[in-house]
Amino acid sequence: MRTRCLLVLIFVIFPLTLFGQAAANLARGFDPEKVYQIGDIDHVNLFNGNLIIDIPIGPTYTVGGNLKYGFHLVYNGNPWDYMAVDPEHVEAMPSRFDNVAVGWRLSLGELT
Repeated sequence: MRTRCLLVLIFVIFPLTLFGQAAANLARGFDPEKVYQIGDIDHVNLFNGNLIIDIPIGPTYTVGGNLKYGFHLVYNGNPWDYMAVDPEHVEAMPSRFDNVAVGWRLSLGELT
């Protein structure tokens, strides 16, 4: 009985945890654990080549202390969300977080 439970764990449950993993080369945004080439307004993820451009729009407002905010126009070079329809077909759609154009977002610096 113990051997049967162990086999179920190894061959059924363990592989199911692998389906929850996102592909690292499709990563979007800025992850502080990755290596980047950082410029004035552009950042490049050196693992997958994702380009992020951050353009400040207008002035920066100070709330108090070190807290500041302002509008930023951000471009993400990986603007697609992928959804597996069936095992042989993957559908690509523009990101639902883009509110200006495909790949572009205007925000006050929100985290999603």
